[in-house]
Amino acid sequence: AVLCVAGIFRSGKSFLLNFFLSYLSQGENGAVPDDWIKQFPEGDTGFVWRSGHNRITTGIAVWSKPFIRNINGEKTAVLLMDTQGTFDNQSTMTENIRVFSLGALLGSLLINNVSQQISEDKLQQLELFVKFGQLIRERDQSLSALQATCFLVRDWQNTDSYEFGLAGGDQYIKSLLAQQGKSDELATLRASITRSFDRINGYLMPSPGDDFKESRDPNPNTKLLREKFVDSMKKFVTWAVNNVPVKQIASTPMTATQLCFFTVQCVEAFNQEGLPQVEGLFQSVARMNCLTVKLAALQHYLDAMKPLASGGYVTPQKLTEAHQTAVAAASAHFSTTKKLGATEYGEAFQTELTTEITERFKEIQDSNAAKRTANRTTGLLLLGVTLACNIVGYLLSFLGLSPLVGLLSTIMWVTSIALLVWTYCLVTGEFSEIRDHMDDMTAAVMPSILGAVGPNVVSLAATLGSGKLGSGKVAADAKKKQ
Repeated sequence: AVLCVAGIFRSGKSFLLNFFLSYLSQGENGAVPDDWIKQFPEGDTGFVWRSGHNRITTGIAVWSKPFIRNINGEKTAVLLMDTQGTFDNQSTMTENIRVFSLGALLGSLLINNVSQQISEDKLQQLELFVKFGQLIRERDQSLSALQATCFLVRDWQNTDSYEFGLAGGDQYIKSLLAQQGKSDELATLRASITRSFDRINGYLMPSPGDDFKESRDPNPNTKLLREKFVDSMKKFVTWAVNNVPVKQIASTPMTATQLCFFTVQCVEAFNQEGLPQVEGLFQSVARMNCLTVKLAALQHYLDAMKPLASGGYVTPQKLTEAHQTAVAAASAHFSTTKKLGATEYGEAFQTELTTEITERFKEIQDSNAAKRTANRTTGLLLLGVTLACNIVGYLLSFLGLSPLVGLLSTIMWVTSIALLVWTYCLVTGEFSEIRDHMDDMTAAVMPSILGAVGPNVVSLAATLGSGKLGSGKVAADAKKKQ
């Protein structure tokens, strides 16, 4: 989720974002304390702001740390984005629209920060998105160009018409966007704005107070803020954070990686002389949307294959069957998910998906074949222990050490049965969890077996090599007893 603040310069956007920063910082480990607003970031610990008439923020600034929140039951990373103020004395109209448009495209909740009232020119700033939204509607009537926006009206004075807060703000926005009684041009603009956003809200904020506004300190003390302003700010920040939607394109949620790709696409679209053509902007967003859906479909495939890919060896037939099932599910995800530009780019990205799945399956096949070769170590070890117990048993029987022969015989039978079970699992691919467990046990005990058996075998060989005398002595003693 991306919470973006945009608006005219010197209207308190960075100051506002520091309240969000305070709220999110204190709410990471659970419930947000009631006095969170008192922990306002000071100096360089937050977004840079100060009073005066010169602009502070240039370009677009994103807070370096995402904040993890629970949105609709899912852990979601929330980013805070600050944008350069529009209509200063250093930027052209093209630059103003470019920065505002980038912020609106990247944000999942666009807070349009305005002072005292919403004038007609504030609505006309959205003209590019109105055209963009119309183009998307032509492709699919069920899709919106943008997700959510909130017009935050600072220093609201007309409380006799609309009261402070969200309820009054929503009523104000509803009356402002009403088409009845407007000229065709104004009515069309309002209708297009309404269709371009999934959700439009308003919030009316009281003045922070004369003591704060008239302070000569570049960074006025927040203790000078009016209590009514503080209370209203707490309610607004809490509402905005709890209602910021997950960033989506054409109803498809985006991951952090996909948001980075999307940002690059948007910047490239605006990185040209003048403003991008609406059709070009649509193509950039559509390609990114198709890429996002393709990556999600590929992840569906990998998740389906993970149990087999991360386990022990399975038969080629079983692996192929799982592959075919996973391919069908991934293809269904790609084809059934709504996409911008599905007609223009859908087939090309479907081909890319098929190619990438084929490459991944080849990697899984190679890894599976390597597991079969590697797992022969377990079989060889079990066979070796079985043969060793048999040979040593005969030698000990010859020496008359019957108790040890019985023990070795038991070990031989156990390893023989284990070898049969392991071989059956390897050949058939069934009961792979049993085979994996046996492989793990073998890997764990093999160093101990080698450490214990190795020196004893050497010692036994030395004894037998010089043991004819001992054997003769045993035979002589036996004759004496007779």
